Amino acid sequence: RRLATLAVTGDSTPAPRREDADEGGVDDDGGRGHARDGRCHYSCSYSINAVVELKLRTHFQELRYSIMMKTGFFSLLLAASSASAFSPQDTSRRQFLGGVASTASTGIAVVLSQPLSALAADAAPSFSGIFTDPNHPQGWRAVREENGVAILQLQDEPGAEIFTIKGDVKKGAGSGTTLMLDLSPKGGPKDVPATVSEGKISFPDGNSWKRLDGVDGVYSDPNHPEGYRIVRKTAKDAVSVTLQDAPGAPVVTVIGSVSGDKIKLDLSPKGGPKDLVASIGANKITFPDGNSWPKL
Repeated sequence: RRLATLAVTGDSTPAPRREDADEGGVDDDGGRGHARDGRCHYSCSYSINAVVELKLRTHFQELRYSIMMKTGFFSLLLAASSASAFSPQDTSRRQFLGGVASTASTGIAVVLSQPLSALAADAAPSFSGIFTDPNHPQGWRAVREENGVAILQLQDEPGAEIFTIKGDVKKGAGSGTTLMLDLSPKGGPKDVPATVSEGKISFPDGNSWKRLDGVDGVYSDPNHPEGYRIVRKTAKDAVSVTLQDAPGAPVVTVIGSVSGDKIKLDLSPKGGPKDLVASIGANKITFPDGNSWPKL
């Protein structure tokens, strides 16, 4: 009892002895009493443990709430480990840790869901795709990102030279994405800022490129994760697909046709079949072998 008083209150004053307690009697704290001959039964030690456990459990419940409110999930894990060290009984420890784990899991949901929602809200729009240019209505612009660099392929009209343009990608917090393009290969300035917004790329002179929907787009291939596939319509039912499996690998162009939600490709220039039919889905192209190209 003196140990219990010291552990709970810090008071080392000896507790009064219950001389009138019969052997097997009950003390005020609910534990077993002392025998008149001064011997303490095992149940007396259990009483001490019970008192200490009750106080410790109450302390850790308050501590858990305080830590959760002030420091979040990771401190809850620390509280759980502390409880593991100090809880007097295995059964009580499991129950207590179960409560901490439940609160910690709730903390995970709160801590993680908010940042993920914020990231989703602030996510910069993708600038990969096939774009049209009002200044060159017969041409096309294929835009993609490779290792943090914007790469553009431009053709002003059918049969004209295809230019490759590169630029730095600047993603600012709250200010969107800007592409600093070097148009010198096409006779333009070296540092033209192009602003990316949903579905378009805008230039300082007021010109805007609009991204095409449908099958037109830039795709990735899980079988060649470092490569790309540029799919664009060249006529009402005709498509051209430019493929590169990895940086530095040969660039291969194949042709095909589109009918409804099906696309037929002649992959013979790449060593494949001449009439491979794939399905056009929501932002992806799926092939008979199960491979699927997701649109970027």
